[in-house]
Amino acid sequence: AAQQCGHLPMVAALPANVLPSSTAGVPVQGTYGVPRNMVAAAGFPQPHPLSAHLAQAPFASNAVVGTYPAPCSTYQASQTTNVVCPAPTQPVSCINTSPTFPTNGSATMHFDGEQVTMKFGPGEEFDSPMDFFSPCPKEWRGPYEAMLQHLVATGWLEGLPADANGLLRVAMPFCGSNQELPVLAEFLAQQFLPESGGAPGGAYTGVHILGSDVVNWDIKGGCWRQKEKWTSRRFPGVQVQYRQLDLGREQHPDTALVFGIHPECTAPSSPWPQILENVLRSTRGVCLIATFKEAEMEVVRDVFHRAGASCEVHQNPYWKERPLPPGTIPPYLQYLVLSRGIGAQ
Repeated sequence: AAQQCGHLPMVAALPANVLPSSTAGVPVQGTYGVPRNMVAAAGFPQPHPLSAHLAQAPFASNAVVGTYPAPCSTYQASQTTNVVCPAPTQPVSCINTSPTFPTNGSATMHFDGEQVTMKFGPGEEFDSPMDFFSPCPKEWRGPYEAMLQHLVATGWLEGLPADANGLLRVAMPFCGSNQELPVLAEFLAQQFLPESGGAPGGAYTGVHILGSDVVNWDIKGGCWRQKEKWTSRRFPGVQVQYRQLDLGREQHPDTALVFGIHPECTAPSSPWPQILENVLRSTRGVCLIATFKEAEMEVVRDVFHRAGASCEVHQNPYWKERPLPPGTIPPYLQYLVLSRGIGAQ
């Protein structure tokens, strides 16, 4: 009888709930979040958290159409890896053909206590089940949306420069798996692109978002490639590109708007002062660094002052209206350090 196994083709992206063992222990630049209990999809082992940054939450096993992975009796690629499940002790008879998926359908997952249905196919947000990734968690979405609306209300997003091609260039350095990407992409499209109701007069021809991290999160379950594809499909005027960059050694590209989320910059002799100044000097418009803790905020403010940049510290309105979380749970994006940058000087 054919074996129910979790072997994946070498060319296929790893499922969101599986973290390759080869990346364990790799230092992460700009991690954030706290580990949570996750339930692995059917046929897969429990994920193990790498540092404090959450991997993408797994899909439940009750997919309606187009679930993946399929039993190897359905397909098996000629090259496989045993990262997901051990190789069978006995030979397994499998059909040696390429995987095929329905052209359209849906899958259901349970996330943050809610049932979420994702649709794929022509005219839908996802092209195929291979492009699925989990939504932004509730505890992130609320503070993140409040931060974005605060930038609008206080005028920090006015007059951002376009590049030579008319693009608004946005950067997310040390972004990790970048769970907040769907929230940011929708906001930027609505705020700056005429076809989405923003930027009357066509101030920008489009929006380009660069996400970077010292580690390639695409091989750690961060779904970078899926998010690139989803963004251009969902918001045609917005393009996302992820790159592995060591900002302690490599120059950050010029950008008009920076969203740096939670640099863990309080450790002595860390590379963070150099990284933060690197990002600040590449900024042609507004540089925002959001921290959880007051001590982190003070480090960022000191780096900006020593680099010759003036800055303002704002408290996220989200936490002005709510009590701080208890115990060691971090208040996400509590402090916002804002500067006009020094890249244009």
